[in-house]
Amino acid sequence: MKAVYLLLAATAAVSVSAETWALVPKPRHVWQKRGTYHLATNRVERADVRFVRDGRLAAEGYFLDVSPTAIVVKASAKAGEFYAMKTLEQLMRQREIPCCEIRDSPEFAWRGFLIDEARHFMGKETVKRYIDLMSRVKMNVLHWHLTDDDGWRLELKRHPEVHLKGSVRPESMGHGGDDRDPRMTGTQYGPYFYTQEDVKEILAYAEAHCVKVVPEFDVPAHSRALFVSHPEFTCRGPDDPAFRSPLTMYGPQYECFCAANEDGMRFIEDVFDEICALFPSPEIHIGGDECPPNRWHECPKCQALMRELGLTDERQLQTRMTHRFAKFLAARGRKAIAWDETLSKDMPRNLMMQLWRSPADGRRAVEAGLDVILSPSCWCYFDMPQDCDRDPFQYLGSKACAVSLERAFSFDPYEGLAPTLWPRVKGVECCAWGECTWGWFDLNWKMWPRSFATAEV
Repeated sequence: MKAVYLLLAATAAVSVSAETWALVPKPRHVWQKRGTYHLATNRVERADVRFVRDGRLAAEGYFLDVSPTAIVVKASAKAGEFYAMKTLEQLMRQREIPCCEIRDSPEFAWRGFLIDEARHFMGKETVKRYIDLMSRVKMNVLHWHLTDDDGWRLELKRHPEVHLKGSVRPESMGHGGDDRDPRMTGTQYGPYFYTQEDVKEILAYAEAHCVKVVPEFDVPAHSRALFVSHPEFTCRGPDDPAFRSPLTMYGPQYECFCAANEDGMRFIEDVFDEICALFPSPEIHIGGDECPPNRWHECPKCQALMRELGLTDERQLQTRMTHRFAKFLAARGRKAIAWDETLSKDMPRNLMMQLWRSPADGRRAVEAGLDVILSPSCWCYFDMPQDCDRDPFQYLGSKACAVSLERAFSFDPYEGLAPTLWPRVKGVECCAWGECTWGWFDLNWKMWPRSFATAEV
């Protein structure tokens, strides 16, 4: 809790008591005035506020004026009003709000939070609770990682075999070998997936909290849960025993969609089509990370395709897929997002890049003319250790990879970039990968207070 207090004190709006003025993230401008406004109840209601629409303010910006007799909020859109209310909630102490004027707007349009449910399923009530929590600190994008080697968590009406087979595995995800996780009991895990009605309920909740939900369907690798029902789309074919169930141990995988299988490519597009029909977000995440070319190198069909197209490197096959899916989504009014492993000199201009490895990759992407979302693991991956004494929770990586609260807070998204390139940086996202995150309590422990730091960044 000391770390939380230090962060809140560091982001206090003015040099007064941190207990009174703990605002996260810190507003751009705060003017303190004498007196307080007294509320009738223990919460701030919209009825307590007079809202004024002002088109001169940024879409998510607001101007808040608290006097002893009135609270006035000026905003150009619903989001600004919503964030002004969240600021009032932070300011409130025992039915009183200090008199002040606050003018605020976010630095970035994308203030993201990734939940990975392919490894461990959280359930819709947990997701809704997290939408509420992230919105309190004005984070506005839920990046929902729903598919991977370890599980498929989304109902498909057109291809129900995918979620029926891909949402269940022989046991839970975790460590193996000599340090086998005791929670890996050999008991069947699942079937766990979200129905489309569940998704619609979550989307409605998110919209009410000014949160955009961006789904990720990870291809061409990280797809083993899908291959349980469709092994014919792999280079190794339907008879390989590796595809009998989703993965139960985390680690590097070499299985991916066969780049020369046109039926598989059309299947991916059909799934994206159904995802677009369900999710209204302007962006759809297509994954693309950790796709080793081993299988394509061994596959006679992929090698024949390379010769036909005049390709010299197997990774060009993935670039070709990225172009195809970005074009497919663009035709449906959506922008594709891909992880930084897809970055090459021949990237489609309508692609957004999400960087999780070196910040140098972010500079390369920006200099190539691409918009970027920054999630460098050494600052933004909260499945890494927190550098706390006596921490009983499991993490990926060792303490040498720790992402402390101070380190998360120190991230500079513009470091190394010329100011003319700053508009290409669309935002920052912290990530809660699920290999060692088993449920609500684990998720909370790992995400807070470090998410306060990301909100401030």
